Amino acid sequence: MVGGTQSVAFVLLLLRRASAPLWAAIAGFAMVIWIIAEQLLFYVPDVSGEWIALPILQIVYSAVGLAELGCVLALLGVFNREHTHAVIARRAAGPQELSVQLPVTAV
Repeated sequence: MVGGTQSVAFVLLLLRRASAPLWAAIAGFAMVIWIIAEQLLFYVPDVSGEWIALPILQIVYSAVGLAELGCVLALLGVFNREHTHAVIARRAAGPQELSVQLPVTAV
């Protein structure tokens, strides 16, 4: 599951498709959720045979998943102050600017 979504995201990014950020976000979320679920379900033995709660690879994979999500958010402009202020201003403008006029039909 994790490798498949990562591969799809990678190919779509190489092809510069519009859906690439969505797939990269799905892949990042999948990786983080997979690692969290794996940690909750299993304990893994270390080299000496002792059971440890958090192996180093779990930390690495979690960091990669979170970095991927961060890159997608940066690509979408979430960390851009002007973009963020514009979104907040649109939301603060109220529903009168965001409402859709529906056609009136006679009954």
